Amino acid sequence: CLDTNIAERFYRYAVEGQPDFLYTYVDGVRCEINESYLFDFATELSVFLAYNELFTCLDESMGGTQSAYPMMVVLNMFFARLKIDAALYSDQEFFLGIPEIALLARMKEKSVRNFAHRSLGAQHDPSRRITFIPARTAYQWLKDRRKFIPSTTLETEYARRMLVSVANDFA
Repeated sequence: CLDTNIAERFYRYAVEGQPDFLYTYVDGVRCEINESYLFDFATELSVFLAYNELFTCLDESMGGTQSAYPMMVVLNMFFARLKIDAALYSDQEFFLGIPEIALLARMKEKSVRNFAHRSLGAQHDPSRRITFIPARTAYQWLKDRRKFIPSTTLETEYARRMLVSVANDFA
């Protein structure tokens, strides 16, 4: 039987903003990780990537109310959200592309592109043909989109540092 816990944690953070990958259970109580917890995001990411076939049946676990997200969509949403949250928890600046913002807003890229320069402070890099939007600006805009769910706030400084560390290493 396939244990879906890690895949579900990635999905919940990517789509619903629940940073479950930074939580553990101590004496049956759910709490944010702390210094005594061996946090190994690289292993969790490797295990998540092994779940590719699971993503064809995720809609069953959601009551069949919406179609399943392909694994790459979940992964891209996860890292887009991670950039935003890392920017909010640190003084570092992270940037998102228009496709990432479109995923989080659940909008078409063309619609987001229409807002990019006038509302999102987009910066275009013509040599790479990419448009970048600062993560904090993207977050302010996304908060007004009805399909975007802001992430649950992490309470402890350690969990916040781990989130920023993951963003620096993987995003």
